Parts: sequence; structure tokens; C-alpha cells
Amino acid sequence: MRAGCLVLVSALLVVGCSGAKTPAGPSSAASGSATPTPTGRTLASLALCCGNDQVALDTQRQIEARATYADGSVTDVTAAVTSWTSTAPSIATISNTGVVTARADGDFQVTASYLGVQAAWTLHVRPPVAPAAAPPTQGLVRIWLCCGSNQIDMNTQRQIEARATYADGSIKDITGAVTSWASSNPSIAPISKSGVLTGFAPGAVDISATFAGFRATWDLHVFQSVFRPPALDTLTGYVREQTALGIVEVPDADVEVVGGTANGRVVRAISGGFFRIEGLEAARFELAVSRRGYERARLPVGELGREVEVVLTPSPGVLSDVLQGEVCWPTRTITRTFTPATTGFLRITGARYQSAIRALYGDDVLVSSHVFNNQDIELRAGVKYELRVTGSCDYNPSPTVALTFLRPAG
Repeated sequence: MRAGCLVLVSALLVVGCSGAKTPAGPSSAASGSATPTPTGRTLASLALCCGNDQVALDTQRQIEARATYADGSVTDVTAAVTSWTSTAPSIATISNTGVVTARADGDFQVTASYLGVQAAWTLHVRPPVAPAAAPPTQGLVRIWLCCGSNQIDMNTQRQIEARATYADGSIKDITGAVTSWASSNPSIAPISKSGVLTGFAPGAVDISATFAGFRATWDLHVFQSVFRPPALDTLTGYVREQTALGIVEVPDADVEVVGGTANGRVVRAISGGFFRIEGLEAARFELAVSRRGYERARLPVGELGREVEVVLTPSPGVLSDVLQGEVCWPTRTITRTFTPATTGFLRITGARYQSAIRALYGDDVLVSSHVFNNQDIELRAGVKYELRVTGSCDYNPSPTVALTFLRPAG
């Protein structure tokens, strides 16, 4: 039996910003010789942002860090920064999560370090600007809260804004004039007297504000992102397969802890092959990863707070096949024909450019009018199967379709 291929990647993960635009706002970046990262991407530079370089006295502000890699992609690594420092703590301090607290007028410099690369940003603490004239109350029809989505990530802050609608149809920002802010559940998300909401725990909360006798509410939800960087008692990772067309993710794989105090705990990889195991007391255990159609793989874990990658290989008697070519409905259909030597299944594991129709026939009889990704279609031995893929030039600007799929040998 062939052993599964295991790759350990020691890196904190920040998902969702790879390939994002370079952050706007004045910042200074440090770069030297390119730094190889545990994930294989080469770190070219680090920059601090975002917004202007002014911090109002007696306020707080989250400083963010962006990593630029040699391939040009940019990732938010704020949560992965290993150290934050301020050159003038008497003017402004900075927490170990990058939150600046302005204490006195003056200039200071913030420095952050990530994977041995440092970046610095000079900021200025200034007295707060005199408040603008209070918004009018005459002709006020209603007030409401905004802006953006109704979700906030746990352990982050967000400014809730208030708007007033008047009888003439005009709308004014009244955030600074709100007389009171309230949270229905401060244990989930408290709100400050200036309307800054902090996500403490997952759950729903109603935020309310009052102005000139009017009251507005907004139902918000605090969520815990599964793609957040792993904590020191956590292990995250991905289950993947190396195919002829490249890496594909393997969802629905069972990831089991073998040994240690968490022996027997099982989590299931979700969309994208991602998994997370929390509440671990110590390392020195193994992960046993299994999924139908693949060989069971084992990975020794010697350190927590890291991301791992498990690359599975098909089981004996299971082939990782490819079907690709140009298709245009209704004139071109590409096919793959095979006759399994044993019972098994068909599973499309990856699709580059979704096709309009992915039908499966057995002995010229329709088995499935459309085979979805990661759906197992049971197959019988000795039956001649044909996978027919027809694309639509009307909806797909590229007529090329490429599928990877598992099937029995034969």
C-alpha cells in the first residue's frame, strides 16, 4: 500500500486577502532580501496602514499590517504580527494586537515584525477637532443605523453610524450627536458611548441609538471566522490532492487526533478542505486523515498554533482522471469512457470553468443528468460508463473545460 503524502506547513494563516490591492493611505514598508515563508510563498515586504497618519488625543486606533509576496499578492497579516512597539509610550502606547492608545500630543513611530521582516509608520497625536454644530431636529422624520453588513468578526471593533432622514428628503450623518448607545447583550458585543462596537463572543445582539426623542435599532451578529489564524491551543490545516491539473481541495475528510489528551477527537474538513481543532492542551500526537477513495494518511504533530497541509493519494484501484477540452453547446461535447473492473464510484474533485452539462451514462442509459462536484455516483463493475461534458459558449467566455475526478480502475 502506498503511503499518503504529508506536508507540514508552519505558518499563521490569513485567508481572503491574497491578491488584494495594496492598502491605501500613508505608510512605510520595510523590505530586504526576500524571505521564504513556511507556506512556500516568498515574503518581499511588510507595510503598516490604513488611513491617514493622525490619531486624536484620548482615542484608540487599530493599526493594520500587510505582507507583499514575491508573486505580487498582498495579505492582511495583522493578527500574525509577532511584535508591536511604540517609540514614545508617553505619547502613544500600542497593544500586542496593534491597537494604539493616544495619551499626549506629539509624534511617535509604530514598528511591527512579521517573519523577521519589520515595518515602521510615523503617526501624530493631535487634540480632537472641535465638534461640528449639532444637526437640526426640526423636520426630523426618523433615524436609522448603518453602514455595511450586519456582521462583525469576534475580537474586532467597528464604528456604528447613525443617519437622520428629514421631511424634505435630506439625510444627515448624526453619529456624533447620538445621545445614547446601547447593546441588548454586552457579554456578546458591548458598545461605547461613541458608538464603537466590540465583538466579544459569537451570537446576535440588538444595537440601539437615540437622538432627539427618536430611537433606532439594528440587529447585528458576531461570528467567529473559521479561517482566522490558529491560537496556541489550536491546529488548523487543509486536506488536498495533487492531480495532473494541480492541487484540489478535499472537503468532507475526517481528521482524527490519535494520542495525547485529545485522543479520539474527530473534525471534518469543510469547503476548501479546511479544518480546525481547538482546545488542545499539548502537541505530540498524530492526525489520521481519511476520505473515501484515498489512502489513510497519518501526520505527527509536534507544535500547536500552526497550519498543516495533508496531501492525500488515491487508494489502490482508484484512479485520479482528467477530462479537458473545448466545448460549445450544442455542437461540441467531450467525453471519457471507461469500464470499471470492480464496483466503485465517480466523484468530480475539481472543475476549471464550470460546464453547462456534466451527464453520466452507463451502457448508453442515463445515470445522472448532472454530476455535481464532490458528489459520489455509485458505479458497477463491467458497465461501460461515459462522462459527457457539454459547455455553453453563451455563458462562459472560455470554451475550455477541465475536470479532475476519481473513478475505479478499468
